[in-house]
Amino acid sequence: MRDRRVGRLFRFLSLFALLLAAPTVAIAQAGPQRSERIEAELVSMSRWAAPGGTAVVAIRQDIRPGWHTYWRNPGDSGGATTLKWTLPQGVRAGEIVWPLPERQRLQGLVNYGYEDVVYLPVPLEIPANARPGTSLPLTVKALFLVCSAEMCVPDDLTLTLDLPIREGAAPQDPAHGAAITRVLEQAPRPAGITARVSLENGVLTLTATGGPLAGRNPGPSYFFPYQAGTVDHASAQSGSWGPNGMTLVLGAGGKLLSGGLTGP
Repeated sequence: MRDRRVGRLFRFLSLFALLLAAPTVAIAQAGPQRSERIEAELVSMSRWAAPGGTAVVAIRQDIRPGWHTYWRNPGDSGGATTLKWTLPQGVRAGEIVWPLPERQRLQGLVNYGYEDVVYLPVPLEIPANARPGTSLPLTVKALFLVCSAEMCVPDDLTLTLDLPIREGAAPQDPAHGAAITRVLEQAPRPAGITARVSLENGVLTLTATGGPLAGRNPGPSYFFPYQAGTVDHASAQSGSWGPNGMTLVLGAGGKLLSGGLTGP
């Protein structure tokens, strides 16, 4: 009888020790972080990164119904998501590659932002001395301004990811790679277009010709300004297409109305 009790006591103590150790393992694991309004996760486009190469990671946002976050230019109100990285020596983070936003109208204001699920890709430079077979611990403190029709709440979430290092080209991550790739494919990039802009009586006229625009008419177009204050976000935009490109007419923002156009 005594031997059985000793055996049961030993098994209990062993199980207790495992339970004590379990939370330490869970805390070290990467995964989603949540608030009442948003779930966010740091994910990778590829299965691994190569020494001396460029890897792409992304902040995946899963935004609760009725709430939204913001683009780099939030529009008439709001604030863009900001990131503060803690990275291993030699790893450098680039700027966010912002996905195409949605126009959000609320009480006469127009904002630019995101609902539902959105990825914010960020390129990372991997040092040449990164050792294959190891992992790079990545940490980012993400500050989201999450808004509904009634209120805005700043959500501060710290996200982590262990990025494996291996030689050779990496296959796409099966869970997130395709979605991140779509964002990168739709991002603005040089395309051989000639653009001109004029300002007269508070009206901006933007003309873009050449390159992939010549001979095309894809239909209605919309200009999303990178900088706040350049365009009156709530005013209508009218466009027309010709054989060489397009012309957009839109209201000027307060910054241009007070300072005018500058540059060549």
